[in-house]
Amino acid sequence: MARDYKPFIVEREEYAGYSRDRLIFYINCNDKRIPWLMVDLPVADNVRYNWHEQFTEGRPLRRGWSRVSLMAENRQAAKVKGFQAFTMSRFGILGFSERTRDTLKDLLEPYGEFLPVLYGATVVYLYNCTTVYHAVDEERSEFSRDPDGTPYDIKRAVVVRGRLGPAPIFRDALCPMRLIFRSSYFDAAVAAGIQGYHFLPFGVIVDA
Repeated sequence: MARDYKPFIVEREEYAGYSRDRLIFYINCNDKRIPWLMVDLPVADNVRYNWHEQFTEGRPLRRGWSRVSLMAENRQAAKVKGFQAFTMSRFGILGFSERTRDTLKDLLEPYGEFLPVLYGATVVYLYNCTTVYHAVDEERSEFSRDPDGTPYDIKRAVVVRGRLGPAPIFRDALCPMRLIFRSSYFDAAVAAGIQGYHFLPFGVIVDA
């Protein structure tokens, strides 16, 4: 399997034998041209200092959104051109170039919103996924939990197919910070020639 900047699935032995449409994924950025991003404030009145944390709630942010400036960690990085996608996975945020946004707009816009930001002198788009399902089976899945037992991240998931809608990307009500990807998104990324990240299986879809 080619491990360049194109999307690829990291094979994991525990999921061997499952067809791809039975797997769910998270993603990591594998494009070393894209540095970690820092926020240059101020931003919109309703998106305060911790605006990035609001992406974890699955609620729309477009109303009142002002163009946030994302500053690279150094001046050279701000001159990077030609990237197509990146992820701020800690906050459940995807980022796209304008071209990539246009390519995926029909697929993703019914389930979220594209919010414009500045990266250096370039306009890019953060994708805020607003689709939340209650699809992860808490009894059969494995979570990281707070001291009081409340889940705050999914370590291994069992997703019930009957609780899923059509969204290729969604959040689960138990841990909305985690963006969950279905194989339909991987297929769309490959078909569009998107570069920038790789997919890691972390759960399976079951019928009941």
